[in-house]
This record gives sequence, C-alpha cells and structure tokens, in this order.
Amino acid sequence: MPKKIETPINITIMSVGGRGANVMERLTHIALPNIRLVAVGTKGKTFDALVLKEKIELPVSKEDAREKITEHQGEIQSILEKTDILFLLGNSSGAESAVLCDEIAKQARAQNVLSFFIGATPFAFEGKVKQTLSEKNLAMLNASVDGVLTIESEKFFASNTTAQDSLTKVDQTIVGMIGAIVDLVKECGLVNVDFADLKSTVENAGAVFFNSISVPRTDIETIGKRLFSETCLRQSVQQLQKALYVIYGGADLLMEEVSAIGKMIADAAGDDARIIFGVTDEKRRSDEVRVVLIGA
Repeated sequence: MPKKIETPINITIMSVGGRGANVMERLTHIALPNIRLVAVGTKGKTFDALVLKEKIELPVSKEDAREKITEHQGEIQSILEKTDILFLLGNSSGAESAVLCDEIAKQARAQNVLSFFIGATPFAFEGKVKQTLSEKNLAMLNASVDGVLTIESEKFFASNTTAQDSLTKVDQTIVGMIGAIVDLVKECGLVNVDFADLKSTVENAGAVFFNSISVPRTDIETIGKRLFSETCLRQSVQQLQKALYVIYGGADLLMEEVSAIGKMIADAAGDDARIIFGVTDEKRRSDEVRVVLIGA
C-alpha cells in the first residue's frame, strides 16, 4: 500500500468551558496517539475532575471573558506554535465559552493554524433566551473560526429517551466527528488526501457541512442521498463550492463503485464545486463502504 511521506500533523483538541469539558472527559478514555489535549476553564466540578497534563485555569475574579483569556495569551500562543489543526470544543449557547473560543480562534488564525469549532445547539426545552444567544454566538464564530460544525441537538431527541442519554449521544457524535476528520488526513490510502487539501477546503469557510455514512456494498446507490440528508448538523447543503471526501472500502473495492459514489457527490455538490477525493483500503470493510465528506 502507498505510504505518505510528509511532516507529521500536529493536532490539538481544546475544551473551553464546562460543556466542552464534558466532551473532553470522554476523549480522555479513548486512545488518541499524538494528539494534544488541553482544557481551558474556570475552577469547578467538571473542570477539576479532568485528568489532563495541560489545563489552563482562568481567574474567577474577572467577569469579562476576553480579559480572562488575555492573561493566558502566552500559554495559548505557545500551544498554537506546535499546532496545525485546532479543535475547539465549546458551548454555542454559553455566554463565556463562545467568547473564549472566538478569542482563541483569532489567535489561531494569526498563527496560521486551521481551526474548527464543534458544539451543539441548545434543546428547545432550554428556552428561547439560550436559542437566541446560540444564534448570536454562532454568527460571531463563523467570522473567526475556519470551520464551524454545529450539531442540531433536537435531532437526538426521541420519545422515551432520557435527557442524559440525549446529551451522551451528542457528546459521542462530537467525539466520532473529530476522529473522522483526523483520519481524513492521517490515514494512508490508495489515493491520499493531506492536510493541505483539508486546509484549502475549510480555511475561512465559517459554517461547514460534514457527514460520515456507512452502507453495505449492495446499497451503494443510496449513499449519495443519505450522505446529504441523514446529517446531525444544523448546516444543510444547497450547493458546495468546495468538497473533500474519502471512500473507505475493502481491497476488492471496484473502480465502478468509486466512480458511482463520486458521481453522486459531484451531482449534489454542483457543477462549479472544486472536489478532492481519496480512497483508503480498510480490510474490515470488505462488505461495506464508508464515505466521509466535508465541504463548504
């Protein structure tokens, strides 16, 4: 199998505030080789419970979030100097969390670091005040973060499902999303995509579309529709200006199967879309195909 010959990609996942810390707690139980984990927040039950080597504790005494993070600008800058891709885990409806993410993202852009914000919208039962604040915060983050991935929490609400189960599913989805994006540029494949491809697709995009779909090889003709309709994201697809996708299949994946999937994505993306694709051999996927797509 072809090997990538490249400089290692430095990835940092940074939780910001209590909601981000909840997701980070799940990440600490997963093997994430060569990925740096950093928590930013004020002293509290969730933040204190995180077992991480790197934690930036913000002063409780200051009320202004931007002033809080300014005191630790040197630490943030030092982290970003050794980072190529930054994932910010925050709360879209949190007054402080979103502002902190905005400040960190601006610093990341100044240091030429590709940034993602991953968060979830509030549930309807959390009230209109939080929903309005979430809209305001996301508009702010769309301007400062390269790629904003906003999970629609209501899509995880189902009858006879506890609030805890719904929140757990949201957190698990965020963890899976990070893993899939990392794999896009770290996995070796028959046709590779790399960090430069991801950066050219997402840089300065704001809200981006993402999905990961697996289907049996006998159902490949459904993957195009499912890829664009079965998404947990708030961002829907009209037409994409840029798209990057990777097909994961077994060693016996046929070229006509690759072509069929590519045509479905190209038709959905639009005639003017710039499309980059990759193909990766995963032996355990001999009977199924997975497609991961990100675009803007």
